Amino acid sequence: MCACISVFGCEGVHGSCPVKHCSMSATAFIKRIYEDALMTLEKALVLRTCANNMADHCGLVWPATGAVECKHWQSTRKHENGLVGLLWGAGTSAFLSMHADARWIVCEVALADMIGLEESGMVKFPRAEVVHVGDKSSASHFISTHQADCASPPATVVANIVLPMAEHVVSHEVFDVALISRADNSGGLLPTATPQSLQTATYGGTLSGENNSRLIAGYGSIETAGNNSDLIAGYGSTGTAGSDSSLVAGYGSTQTAGGESALTAGYGSTQTACGGSDLTAGYGSTGTAGSDSSLTAGYGSTQTSGGDSSLTAGYGSTQTAREGSNLTAGYGSTGTAGSDSSLIA
Repeated sequence: MCACISVFGCEGVHGSCPVKHCSMSATAFIKRIYEDALMTLEKALVLRTCANNMADHCGLVWPATGAVECKHWQSTRKHENGLVGLLWGAGTSAFLSMHADARWIVCEVALADMIGLEESGMVKFPRAEVVHVGDKSSASHFISTHQADCASPPATVVANIVLPMAEHVVSHEVFDVALISRADNSGGLLPTATPQSLQTATYGGTLSGENNSRLIAGYGSIETAGNNSDLIAGYGSTGTAGSDSSLVAGYGSTQTAGGESALTAGYGSTQTACGGSDLTAGYGSTGTAGSDSSLTAGYGSTQTSGGDSSLTAGYGSTQTAREGSNLTAGYGSTGTAGSDSSLIA
């Protein structure tokens, strides 16, 4: 019996070359070899980060070790309704938290469960097994060590063939655990990214820009920019900008800006600005601004402003202003103003 009959179950010629004389095409033969090789690698390591309480952006608290599963799994190419991370810790850095207290998680995921996302290296999966929790250095070393020990096709080949990837979105900065491990071993420092005029990140990203920069970030992002910058951030973001800046942020954001800035934030936001600023915030917001500022906030807000300010707030608000201010507040509000002020509550 020829080798191809015993190994692949095809109709070949006894004692002859399985490729040359086998009725199975060369393409199918090679594909079968590759598929059998992949059988030796049923799982891969995925890197992700969580807050210091092990919670991700959806509120799921990851275990320190053991199984974790998304209860609302949907097999789509969107980040929602699933667990996400970097396959073998290589790809875009936009979804990794660089906070000093961030928890770096390495989990083991079945290749059959993975869905390739548009961003470089990102995969989505319904369940995983947490095998390591630490900092950036320890997690990078863990993946590098286990990847080196893995006698299987390269991770890039697995990602390209096994996972049906869409066209990759160009990332702002590439993360690779191999670079982190080499830097730790050599005691050197990784090169920093060159400031750009336009920076864009998705949830959990960290952006820093120079003057006249435009920063657009997603859920839970941190933004820092120079004068005349535009900052647009998502849910739970923190934005800090220089004078003449414009900050637009989502739910639960914290914004700090220089003079003559315009700050617009969502529900539960905290805003702090210098003189001449415009602050508009959502439900339950806290606004603090310098003189000549205009503060408009939603239900249950707290506003504190300097002289000649105009404060307009919703239901249950608390307003404190210096002389020459105009305060307009909703039901149940408390207004305290300096001399020559006008209060309508």
